[in-house]
Amino acid sequence: ADDDHRSLTEATDSLWAVAFSPNGKRVAAAGADRSVRVYDPETGKLEATLAGAKSPVTSLAFLPDSNRLVAAGGDQVVVVWDVDKEKVLKELPGHQSAVLAVAVGADGKLVVSGSADKTARGFDPETGKPAWTWTGRSAVCAVAVRKGGKQVAAGLADGTVVVLDMSGATPKELFAQTGHVAGVGSLAYSPDGNRVATVGGDGALRVW
Repeated sequence: ADDDHRSLTEATDSLWAVAFSPNGKRVAAAGADRSVRVYDPETGKLEATLAGAKSPVTSLAFLPDSNRLVAAGGDQVVVVWDVDKEKVLKELPGHQSAVLAVAVGADGKLVVSGSADKTARGFDPETGKPAWTWTGRSAVCAVAVRKGGKQVAAGLADGTVVVLDMSGATPKELFAQTGHVAGVGSLAYSPDGNRVATVGGDGALRVW
């Protein structure tokens, strides 16, 4: 088969996060050099450079409009960028340590972040106001929002997988179980929201 890939090499150091926009017309990457770069995946053209972070950027997620981009990392702040204008729209503070993961709801009304401070936080990206905080037993390394926005899954550094019920004013644990001998590295909901897949430092992929 033909090799049809593109290599985009503007970054000056390791890259740790990548995200496609929902419309497929943008791909963003970020990492150790503290800048977020947004490209056209078809042409490879660099469309925007979102600079200003003081620490490495470790997580990215586009909102449904494919223009607003959520970025976070060592600065302990979740930032919502306007890619077209290359400017910060909202800064969502509250974490006391590095942010390790971000996720957005399909309707764009919820941004969730997980941090080394052992908390997951929910924010309204329109207003920038915090919606809720949940405290776990160890660092929150991965987060995902279920279809419909009524549940959030979190993966912890101690290997625990937690599902939170978001239908009330405060998160309630629906499910908490040790999923991995080592920490949970990433997790994702299936498109219909009925299953969660997790991976961890023990080399296992588990489907719940």
